[in-house]
Amino acid sequence: MEELSRRREVLPVGQGISKRWSNWSNAHSCYPSSWLYPEDELQLSCIVKDSGNKRIRVVGSGHSFSPLVVTDDILISLDNMQGVIEVDYENSEVEVWAGTKLHLLNELLHKYGFSMSNLGDVDRQSVAGALCAGTHGTGLDYGVLSSFLTSVTLVDGQGEIRTFTSKDAEFPMVQINLGLLGVVTRMKLKVEPLFKLKHVVKRITLNYCLHNLKDHVTNNRHFEFFWFPYSKWVSAKFLNVTDEEIKGKSSFQLRVDDYVENKLFEQISTFAKNQPRLAPYVSKLCAQLMSADEKVNYSYKIFASNRDVKFQEMEYAIAIEDCPKVLLEIDKLIKENEIKVHFPIEVRFCKEDQITLSPCYKRTTCFIAVHMYQGMEYKKYFDLVEELMSRYMGRPHWGKMSFLKRDDFIDRYPELDKFMVFRKWMDPNNKFLNQYTEKIFGNSRME
Repeated sequence: MEELSRRREVLPVGQGISKRWSNWSNAHSCYPSSWLYPEDELQLSCIVKDSGNKRIRVVGSGHSFSPLVVTDDILISLDNMQGVIEVDYENSEVEVWAGTKLHLLNELLHKYGFSMSNLGDVDRQSVAGALCAGTHGTGLDYGVLSSFLTSVTLVDGQGEIRTFTSKDAEFPMVQINLGLLGVVTRMKLKVEPLFKLKHVVKRITLNYCLHNLKDHVTNNRHFEFFWFPYSKWVSAKFLNVTDEEIKGKSSFQLRVDDYVENKLFEQISTFAKNQPRLAPYVSKLCAQLMSADEKVNYSYKIFASNRDVKFQEMEYAIAIEDCPKVLLEIDKLIKENEIKVHFPIEVRFCKEDQITLSPCYKRTTCFIAVHMYQGMEYKKYFDLVEELMSRYMGRPHWGKMSFLKRDDFIDRYPELDKFMVFRKWMDPNNKFLNQYTEKIFGNSRME
């Protein structure tokens, strides 16, 4: 099977060169004492067994906005463990190395005649990084990406290589694990035959969108919308399977357009940062600049978008029926508190699932994400939104910013204590905790 490997030296524990790591948004950084690039599971097992009292975290592409990766000890990258391991045509399953970047996986799947059933709007993450943190797309017939998993192999806290499958009782705790159970090495996913999507973008009012929300969500395979604060306009995206011929701009034209749009939005955002009192007017201007669009292409070329303009993000999952009133309350709090924001609010929808740490656990879900341009003050805005979401028992996306306490997580994730007991069994010496995760998962009331 086809694999991609960028060879790097795998250094003994404690001898790595200390260099700065930061996440994509530059909100979190650290100087790990060792930065290691193992090439197989045996090397990973040795790293864990030889790590002594040092703690270990694993980095994918750094797209989490929360400090999940931050460590002063050992940081492991799986960039040398990428590619497809095996394709099962009979059962429409594919096994991949955990470090495989999503955009590479999509290209490889295309060669084998398969597609992921759903994807988020960014494809730069590693497969393990995205799935273990609860990344999702949109569409009521589809759960978070981890719901496509049928098998996960990892190296646990004692260096043992373990495989869990969908037949195991522990599997719902493994599907989204935040790297707390061990270093995930390979994953097996359900896929479907290659398909194309028709992507239609419409500029509609927020009130119209909310009034027709049930129709939009139930009558389209994938539906999402972006609403610009201080304006009445949303950019609504409708995605449905089609047999139509590929149409739209060429790959070169799309790259040029993406570059121009990102550069233009970067300049507009820089202006808003330098003149924050004008941010509401900038938001209204951006809403006016939105345009309708229609294109057809293979699904993975439709799902993902380029995100070159950096920002901070908070995202909460609420019951789908609460979506309209929560958005109207966000509109009210932004205006009443004169929040200086021009970045759009993203709204997506997901099927309920039985995954222990999933924001969609036993609840059909609406995800609402708020953003602030990098360098602009976001704390007041995010605090207000988080307080609002708490009134609706909102569950934070594990890979996005939140300021909740341990008891808040326990209230919102019914089986969190059960996960903590399993985590301790998998990692008895707490090798995979860091300062952030220890405050949430460090011990259990059931121990």
